[in-house]
Amino acid sequence: MGTTVAEAIKDITARHLTENNGLLLGQCVAAVGWIGGTVPDVTGIVEIPMTDVAGPGFAVGCALAGRRPIFVVRYQGFMWYNAPPILNYAAKSKDIWGVPCPLFVRSIAMEGHMGPVASASHHGMVMRMPGIPVIAPMTPAEWLEGWRW
Repeated sequence: MGTTVAEAIKDITARHLTENNGLLLGQCVAAVGWIGGTVPDVTGIVEIPMTDVAGPGFAVGCALAGRRPIFVVRYQGFMWYNAPPILNYAAKSKDIWGVPCPLFVRSIAMEGHMGPVASASHHGMVMRMPGIPVIAPMTPAEWLEGWRW
């Protein structure tokens, strides 16, 4: 595993995409600098449109179909737009319909740098939903522990 947080995320993501039928879905995930060099150069990366409302539906649909997606929300401030499919379908799917929806969401916090719309921390609304564990890893070891969880 890498020695920096970015290297750890990149290593975990690469292993997931190559070994676990994984996908990485997000906006501008392969662009230089968008998510801090944490995207590996492997197959399974899906660039989705800049709509902020369709992406979570794609990710939830992939998870319900048997894939294991990582869905990247570029800024936590956009969780309001992304929340309905994640909170109303992915979180409840196993309890209501008996269908697991294994979805890993990476929501990136960039407080104060992107203006009043994109800069916010909305993990509180996700933490209140049964069926969604929330972690905030700060070290490579915490990322690995959270991934195994």
